[in-house]
Amino acid sequence: MPERNNRFNRMGFTLVEAIIAASIIGIIMITVAALYVQTGETTAMVAYRSEATFEAQEAVERMIDTVRNSDELTVIESDSFEILMGPDTIKFSYDAENGDILRNGEAYASNITDFTVSYFDIDGEPVVLPEDVSRMDISITATQDDAVKTVQTSVTMRRRT
Repeated sequence: MPERNNRFNRMGFTLVEAIIAASIIGIIMITVAALYVQTGETTAMVAYRSEATFEAQEAVERMIDTVRNSDELTVIESDSFEILMGPDTIKFSYDAENGDILRNGEAYASNITDFTVSYFDIDGEPVVLPEDVSRMDISITATQDDAVKTVQTSVTMRRRT
């Protein structure tokens, strides 16, 4: 049987077919690489946001515990306060220049971009005297790279007699 020399009986690809296949594979690889990079960036942002959330939440929880176990609130300001705890005076303040909340001058929480404390009496009215404070509203904003997280809480003061 004579062998026909036509296009359909040849084995392999033509140059045009190989170029088209390589182009399609290249497009698919570029798409996969772009998705991989975007996933990595998203993962990093989630990690930064988680770290910022943890920093702010941890500072608030430790601060609440200290305030609730204190004997007396002695000084109140919008970005600091002092409490008595036994024979010790504990001062919480905000160092905006370094982005730290300080406890007695030592770094207590870092990466803080805002720290605000508001003081209210038992009826929810703002107060200016420490002895009138029944509730404190604390707001802490932490930033880690581009991730920003604000944690707010209210602390009801215990009345000691």
